[in-house]
Amino acid sequence: MYLPVMLNTEGKKIVVIGGGSVALEKIQKLINFDARVEAVSLNFLPSLLEMGPKVQCRVSPYHKDHITNAFLVISATNDALVNRQVYEDCRALHILCNVVDQPDLCDVVFTSALKRGQLIFSVSTSGQSPILGQKIIGKLKEEYDESWEEKIKLLGAIRTIFKEMERDSVKRNKMLRAIIYKDTETLRRILEKLTINGG
Repeated sequence: MYLPVMLNTEGKKIVVIGGGSVALEKIQKLINFDARVEAVSLNFLPSLLEMGPKVQCRVSPYHKDHITNAFLVISATNDALVNRQVYEDCRALHILCNVVDQPDLCDVVFTSALKRGQLIFSVSTSGQSPILGQKIIGKLKEEYDESWEEKIKLLGAIRTIFKEMERDSVKRNKMLRAIIYKDTETLRRILEKLTINGG
Protein backbone atom coordinates (compact mmCIF):
# COMPACT_ATOMS: atom_id res chain seq x y z
CA MET A 1 0.00 0.00 0.00
CA TYR A 2 1.29 3.44 -0.96
CA LEU A 3 1.18 6.58 1.16
CA PRO A 4 0.10 9.60 -0.93
CA VAL A 5 2.85 12.22 -0.62
CA MET A 6 4.31 15.13 -2.56
CA LEU A 7 8.05 14.84 -3.17
CA ASN A 8 10.24 17.90 -3.53
CA THR A 9 12.45 16.97 -6.50
CA GLU A 10 13.89 20.42 -7.16
CA GLY A 11 17.63 20.05 -7.73
CA LYS A 12 17.56 16.41 -6.59
CA LYS A 13 19.58 13.78 -8.44
CA ILE A 14 17.19 11.37 -10.11
CA VAL A 15 18.61 8.58 -12.24
CA VAL A 16 16.62 7.03 -15.07
CA ILE A 17 17.83 3.71 -16.45
CA GLY A 18 16.69 3.47 -20.06
CA GLY A 19 16.65 5.67 -23.15
CA GLY A 20 13.41 4.79 -24.94
CA SER A 21 9.91 6.26 -25.08
CA VAL A 22 8.98 5.20 -21.55
CA ALA A 23 12.12 6.79 -20.15
CA LEU A 24 11.39 9.93 -22.16
CA GLU A 25 7.90 10.17 -20.66
CA LYS A 26 9.26 9.92 -17.11
CA ILE A 27 12.09 12.37 -17.78
CA GLN A 28 9.73 14.97 -19.20
CA LYS A 29 7.64 14.76 -16.04
CA LEU A 30 10.73 15.05 -13.82
CA ILE A 31 11.97 18.10 -15.70
CA ASN A 32 8.61 19.80 -15.16
CA PHE A 33 9.30 19.54 -11.45
CA ASP A 34 12.89 20.82 -11.69
CA ALA A 35 14.67 17.53 -10.99
CA ARG A 36 18.34 17.05 -11.90
CA VAL A 37 18.10 14.05 -14.23
CA GLU A 38 20.82 11.59 -15.21
CA ALA A 39 19.91 8.94 -17.77
CA VAL A 40 21.83 5.72 -18.44
CA SER A 41 21.36 3.55 -21.51
CA LEU A 42 23.20 1.93 -24.38
CA ASN A 43 20.82 3.68 -26.80
CA PHE A 44 18.91 6.95 -26.53
CA LEU A 45 16.08 8.45 -28.53
CA PRO A 46 17.36 11.54 -30.42
CA SER A 47 14.85 13.71 -28.52
CA LEU A 48 16.49 12.70 -25.23
CA LEU A 49 19.97 13.56 -26.48
CA GLU A 50 18.67 16.94 -27.63
CA MET A 51 17.46 17.99 -24.17
CA GLY A 52 20.85 19.55 -23.50
CA PRO A 53 21.76 20.52 -19.93
CA LYS A 54 18.39 19.45 -18.53
CA VAL A 55 19.37 15.79 -18.84
CA GLN A 56 22.80 14.22 -18.54
CA CYS A 57 22.88 11.15 -20.79
CA ARG A 58 25.45 8.43 -20.16
CA VAL A 59 25.90 5.88 -22.94
CA SER A 60 26.73 2.81 -20.90
CA PRO A 61 25.38 -0.50 -19.64
CA TYR A 62 23.84 -0.14 -16.19
CA HIS A 63 26.17 -0.33 -13.21
CA LYS A 64 25.44 0.14 -9.52
CA ASP A 65 27.83 3.11 -9.45
CA HIS A 66 25.41 5.05 -11.65
CA ILE A 67 22.88 5.38 -8.83
CA THR A 68 25.24 6.39 -6.04
CA ASN A 69 23.77 9.30 -4.04
CA ALA A 70 20.57 9.32 -6.09
CA PHE A 71 17.41 10.61 -4.44
CA LEU A 72 15.24 8.39 -6.64
CA VAL A 73 15.93 5.81 -9.35
CA ILE A 74 13.58 4.88 -12.18
CA SER A 75 14.22 1.77 -14.22
CA ALA A 76 12.50 2.01 -17.60
CA THR A 77 14.15 -0.73 -19.61
CA ASN A 78 12.62 -3.71 -21.42
CA ASP A 79 15.15 -6.04 -19.77
CA ALA A 80 13.64 -7.83 -16.76
CA LEU A 81 17.07 -8.80 -15.40
CA VAL A 82 18.32 -5.21 -15.46
CA ASN A 83 15.13 -3.95 -13.85
CA ARG A 84 15.44 -6.52 -11.06
CA GLN A 85 19.10 -5.65 -10.54
CA VAL A 86 18.32 -1.93 -10.31
CA TYR A 87 15.65 -2.65 -7.70
CA GLU A 88 17.97 -4.85 -5.64
CA ASP A 89 20.77 -2.28 -5.81
CA CYS A 90 18.40 0.45 -4.66
CA ARG A 91 17.31 -1.64 -1.70
CA ALA A 92 20.93 -2.24 -0.72
CA LEU A 93 21.69 1.49 -0.97
CA HIS A 94 18.42 2.62 0.69
CA ILE A 95 17.35 4.57 -2.39
CA LEU A 96 13.73 4.97 -3.48
CA CYS A 97 13.03 2.99 -6.64
CA ASN A 98 10.41 2.81 -9.35
CA VAL A 99 10.48 0.01 -11.91
CA VAL A 100 8.04 0.96 -14.63
CA ASP A 101 4.96 -1.27 -14.93
CA GLN A 102 6.11 -3.53 -12.09
CA PRO A 103 4.36 -2.39 -8.87
CA ASP A 104 5.99 -5.24 -6.92
CA LEU A 105 9.40 -3.64 -7.66
CA CYS A 106 8.41 -0.11 -6.62
CA ASP A 107 8.86 1.93 -3.48
CA VAL A 108 7.27 4.81 -5.40
CA VAL A 109 4.67 4.77 -8.16
CA PHE A 110 4.02 7.64 -10.53
CA THR A 111 0.55 9.11 -10.55
CA SER A 112 -1.46 10.68 -13.31
CA ALA A 113 -1.09 14.39 -12.59
CA LEU A 114 -2.44 17.78 -13.57
CA LYS A 115 -0.38 20.86 -12.69
CA ARG A 116 -1.83 24.35 -12.60
CA GLY A 117 1.00 26.34 -11.07
CA GLN A 118 1.05 25.45 -7.39
CA LEU A 119 -2.25 23.57 -7.72
CA ILE A 120 -1.45 19.92 -8.38
CA PHE A 121 -3.94 17.10 -8.80
CA SER A 122 -2.54 13.60 -8.42
CA VAL A 123 -4.54 10.45 -9.17
CA SER A 124 -3.24 6.96 -8.49
CA THR A 125 -4.59 3.45 -8.90
CA SER A 126 -1.46 2.11 -7.17
CA GLY A 127 -0.20 0.86 -10.52
CA GLN A 128 -3.31 -1.20 -11.29
CA SER A 129 -4.87 0.93 -14.04
CA PRO A 130 -2.87 3.99 -15.15
CA ILE A 131 -5.34 4.51 -18.02
CA LEU A 132 -8.17 5.08 -15.51
CA GLY A 133 -6.00 7.63 -13.70
CA GLN A 134 -5.43 9.46 -16.99
CA LYS A 135 -9.17 9.52 -17.73
CA ILE A 136 -9.90 11.06 -14.33
CA ILE A 137 -7.21 13.69 -14.93
CA GLY A 138 -8.83 14.42 -18.30
CA LYS A 139 -12.10 15.28 -16.54
CA LEU A 140 -10.27 17.49 -14.03
CA LYS A 141 -8.66 19.41 -16.92
CA GLU A 142 -12.12 20.41 -18.10
CA GLU A 143 -13.07 21.88 -14.71
CA TYR A 144 -9.70 23.39 -13.77
CA ASP A 145 -8.37 25.27 -16.79
CA GLU A 146 -5.11 27.23 -17.00
CA SER A 147 -6.66 30.28 -15.31
CA TRP A 148 -6.31 28.43 -12.03
CA GLU A 149 -2.55 29.03 -12.05
CA GLU A 150 -3.12 32.75 -11.49
CA LYS A 151 -6.03 32.14 -9.12
CA ILE A 152 -3.83 30.04 -6.85
CA LYS A 153 -1.17 32.78 -6.79
CA LEU A 154 -3.80 35.37 -5.89
CA LEU A 155 -5.33 33.19 -3.18
CA GLY A 156 -1.88 32.62 -1.70
CA ALA A 157 -1.09 36.33 -1.65
CA ILE A 158 -4.46 37.16 -0.07
CA ARG A 159 -4.02 34.42 2.52
CA THR A 160 -0.64 35.89 3.54
CA ILE A 161 -2.28 39.27 4.15
CA PHE A 162 -5.22 37.71 6.00
CA LYS A 163 -2.77 35.93 8.31
CA GLU A 164 -1.28 39.28 9.25
CA MET A 165 -4.69 40.94 9.60
CA GLU A 166 -6.50 38.30 11.61
CA ARG A 167 -4.81 36.18 14.28
CA ASP A 168 -7.96 34.21 15.09
CA SER A 169 -7.71 31.12 12.86
CA VAL A 170 -11.48 30.47 12.91
CA LYS A 171 -12.29 33.99 11.70
CA ARG A 172 -9.42 33.87 9.20
CA ASN A 173 -10.61 30.59 7.71
CA LYS A 174 -14.11 32.02 7.38
CA MET A 175 -12.65 34.95 5.42
CA LEU A 176 -10.70 32.57 3.17
CA ARG A 177 -13.71 30.33 2.53
CA ALA A 178 -15.68 33.39 1.43
CA ILE A 179 -13.28 34.10 -1.46
CA ILE A 180 -12.09 30.68 -2.51
CA TYR A 181 -14.33 30.40 -5.60
CA LYS A 182 -14.26 34.05 -6.65
CA ASP A 183 -13.25 34.64 -10.25
CA THR A 184 -9.75 35.83 -11.13
CA GLU A 185 -10.74 39.46 -11.73
CA THR A 186 -12.50 39.69 -8.37
CA LEU A 187 -9.47 38.20 -6.61
CA ARG A 188 -7.23 40.76 -8.32
CA ARG A 189 -9.43 43.58 -7.01
CA ILE A 190 -9.47 42.13 -3.51
CA LEU A 191 -5.69 41.84 -3.46
CA GLU A 192 -5.24 45.35 -4.86
CA LYS A 193 -7.56 46.79 -2.21
CA LEU A 194 -5.78 44.94 0.58
CA THR A 195 -2.39 46.04 -0.72
CA ILE A 196 -3.42 49.69 -1.05
CA ASN A 197 -4.88 49.62 2.45
CA GLY A 198 -1.71 48.07 3.78
CA GLY A 199 -3.49 44.86 4.73
